[in-house]
Amino acid sequence: MKKRKGSALILVICIMVVITIIMGGLSTYFMVNAAQATKQKERIQAYYLVAAGLELGVSALMEPGVDASGEQYYPLLEHYTVSQASDTQTLDLGTDRKVILTVQAVDRDGKKITGGSPAGTIWIQITAVGTYTNSTGSTEQAGSIRIDSNNPANIIRELEKP
Repeated sequence: MKKRKGSALILVICIMVVITIIMGGLSTYFMVNAAQATKQKERIQAYYLVAAGLELGVSALMEPGVDASGEQYYPLLEHYTVSQASDTQTLDLGTDRKVILTVQAVDRDGKKITGGSPAGTIWIQITAVGTYTNSTGSTEQAGSIRIDSNNPANIIRELEKP
């Protein structure tokens, strides 16, 4: 009987150690999952910032005008095709979100055209970089759209899913 007196205490201590180890593992697991979910949310927000910025750029380029003869044309699309200029615009969408849009003349593969008359079709590329910032850092996402200057319905989109 005397030998069994302390065995209950040892059993309780062993059970408490096992429970503590399990609880520590579970709390680590839940903290890692919460951090991953937060990062994924930030990537998704940055993705939609880029998608919205690209669509805004396309709608500005595709805003139609009418020339003197009554023909419809796209003044901004024509401007970038003829001048081969490059412009950058920053859209601040609050303290934690911004999109940087760059518009430039490129070839079909997305290589910038630098002066002269290129062989082949001139494409207008809109590149967007969306940044979502919070107290732990910032998350960036990038994407681009190329529009065929001869056939504006021909569009190439490059935007990675988060």
